[in-house]
Amino acid sequence: MNRVSLLETQAGFYPADPKQALLRSAESHPPCCPEGKRFALLEASTGREVFAGTVERWGEKWGSYWWRLDFTEVEQEGRYRLSVPELGLDSSEFEISRTALTHSEHADLTMVALRQLEQRQLPGVPGWRDCGTEIRELSSHIVTVHGLIDYWDNRELRDRLGPQDRQLLLNYIAEGADYIVLSQESSANPLTDGRFNHDAGRQTGYGTSDYHNWHGTAYAITALARACRTMRECDPGNLIDGTDESILTERSERYLQCAKRAYKNAMARPCNLDSDFYGRSDADGQTDGPDETEYVHELARTVYNKPDDWTIPYSLQTKDKLTFLWGVALLYRLSGESEYLETAIEYARAASERQFVDHTRPIDGLYGNFYAFEQDDETFCLEWNQNHRFHMGNIEPTNVQGFIELLKLQPDHEEAASWHNVVQTYAYGYAAASEELSPLGIYPLTLYADPEYGGAKFFQSTNHGATALYGQIAKNLLDVGEYLNDRTFARLASRNLQFVAGLNPGFPDAYEEKSWQAISLIKGYGVRSFAGAGSQIAPPDGSGMNGFSADVQFQPQRISVTSDAPRGILFADGERQFNEDYLPHSHGYVSGAARAERPFRLNIETRYLGQPVDAQIVIALQSAEELICRTGEEGRLVLDELPLQREATVTASYRGLSVSRTLETLAGATWNWDIHFDSCIEAGIEAPDRIEAEPGTEGKLLVHLQNRGGEIADVKVRLSADGVTISADSIEQSCTLQPGEKTVISAIFHTGSRTKPYTLMGRIQSGNHRSTVVKDGKLIVGGGGAAIEGGLTSKRL
Repeated sequence: MNRVSLLETQAGFYPADPKQALLRSAESHPPCCPEGKRFALLEASTGREVFAGTVERWGEKWGSYWWRLDFTEVEQEGRYRLSVPELGLDSSEFEISRTALTHSEHADLTMVALRQLEQRQLPGVPGWRDCGTEIRELSSHIVTVHGLIDYWDNRELRDRLGPQDRQLLLNYIAEGADYIVLSQESSANPLTDGRFNHDAGRQTGYGTSDYHNWHGTAYAITALARACRTMRECDPGNLIDGTDESILTERSERYLQCAKRAYKNAMARPCNLDSDFYGRSDADGQTDGPDETEYVHELARTVYNKPDDWTIPYSLQTKDKLTFLWGVALLYRLSGESEYLETAIEYARAASERQFVDHTRPIDGLYGNFYAFEQDDETFCLEWNQNHRFHMGNIEPTNVQGFIELLKLQPDHEEAASWHNVVQTYAYGYAAASEELSPLGIYPLTLYADPEYGGAKFFQSTNHGATALYGQIAKNLLDVGEYLNDRTFARLASRNLQFVAGLNPGFPDAYEEKSWQAISLIKGYGVRSFAGAGSQIAPPDGSGMNGFSADVQFQPQRISVTSDAPRGILFADGERQFNEDYLPHSHGYVSGAARAERPFRLNIETRYLGQPVDAQIVIALQSAEELICRTGEEGRLVLDELPLQREATVTASYRGLSVSRTLETLAGATWNWDIHFDSCIEAGIEAPDRIEAEPGTEGKLLVHLQNRGGEIADVKVRLSADGVTISADSIEQSCTLQPGEKTVISAIFHTGSRTKPYTLMGRIQSGNHRSTVVKDGKLIVGGGGAAIEGGLTSKRL
């Protein structure tokens, strides 16, 4: 037996993806040590070598030793395999292409998104069977609706479907949203009117049909709001079954009204109820059945690593607030009703207060994630907490999309700097920083503050494998990357998608785990795939499986009992553990894969004194020839075929005037640049990168301005901040600049009372010109120091 295993993707890579395979061994120095060995990437059909590299040691993790084979620089599309001749190892074939994860020889996303749903229906029964029994959970349908909408929003992916499948995709979005509507209950009691039944299908004796938790209500709003928007924007001319505009309008309005009722229920009961813990509940919130309270609290003690006398607080969890924030921001975008905006801002404020921001005491180098409960700075949110009653349906990873929505909707708001700081801190302090904590580069399940058993965990304290997490977090990371204009997050998204597509820890040959084989976690997807084990009903092709967990599936243990490791596959006797299909696993993946393949879209409009002008646009792409084009008489240019994951400098020129911007062509991102050559203002903020000072210490920032336009510009600057406070007389300033003139505006700020990252934000206005510039830094409270390490390192948003 070879004492080193080769683990590789079972589907393929997009051309700009990080491309790696892994070697894994139970021994630090096996007889033929991999480090320094030559590997080759071979053309699958001919065996021709197209790339050679050297195996690099990664280190130890999860009781095994890991090495990486990196061939990221290969971008030529084709089918390949890897070989490590000195170790006698050869990979399965995989593809490098623009459709590697959606439409390739071994990877058909249509099968995953659509085909399996046909086999999960029963005549006359609403919804889809979501696992190995006839359960139809609310949360499963929410994830599925999001996945189908993400598929629909990828226009190229949607147009690749035939007319019947395109119609089927829209119909399934409607069926999923209809099931959510069906799950909503009515009563005269505001605490229960508008809430959702966790299993309206009621096709099983397993007790989920009378669960009603607050998170389910908040989560339903997000899916209903997106379904409403999809129906509003759908062109009935693309459909073939007679669906006309009136049907689409009716659906859209019904989903919106259902979401509004859910909002009222959430606002009427912004807390957990006894029935969330106790037993079944009727329309008046009265409980009956067996008292499960202690069992539910004990589960929470186990997964949160809490003492025996701890009980779940009745106040909302931070993840509840984050989900509700996103949903309510979407409601405001749909309706324009100010109440939703005010509530979104309120919940943004509440959620931001629960962020772990002390960068001087990170855990495993991480900070920026969120505490789970109010007034508890030791317990962090679990990214996956699907379990009994109170925990049921908590399958959405941390999502800061609500803050991003607010920044798009209200860029001039006085709290915009705070919203930006939350996203920035989470993105770089937690999501990006976690990449090198594992050989796979995947996102953690949580952090624990326990001094002996704590740290970042990837497989620990889950009820069962969390495969759905990785596709959903990939989608979320791409949204964050779009906002921050940083392709780092496309790389992170790829690593999480690849975990599902086969580049994971591998399935062991025995309980002792001495050898492993790469395998996809979606049945029928990839060269080798997992079909599950023990389900009452055979999973259809396209089904996602529970996959890995540190504990025996459905038997979570405290972190002091079992170590963090990718297990949950075999029992000690070599038999497979119960490892069933679960609908969110597949459609969480659909969300991420569809988002990762969406084209980058660049929209440029060029004007002078309000009138469109024909400007020259030069796009200098990394590792590519310059692209030269024009905006034409209409002053508009749309490009959606640029290579993905590239840095680009875009320069616009008109009658001797020239302005440039740097952007990154992230998958699925849309970059809008409105250029007013008469009043184009370049701006940057200069302030310390790091401040060490007592609370209230005075500091100074500089706003650098230059008029790159052709007319005299009256410039207004509005400053806001988070972590520090701008002096009242410095918040709004103005100046007049001649063409080409530069100036510097100064402002005073005072340090806050918390050690945290800080943000300075400037909103620049001149005529029709609007722009935002930010400066991010680190604040350390105490030490009696002063500002250190400064520089003009601001960025545009």
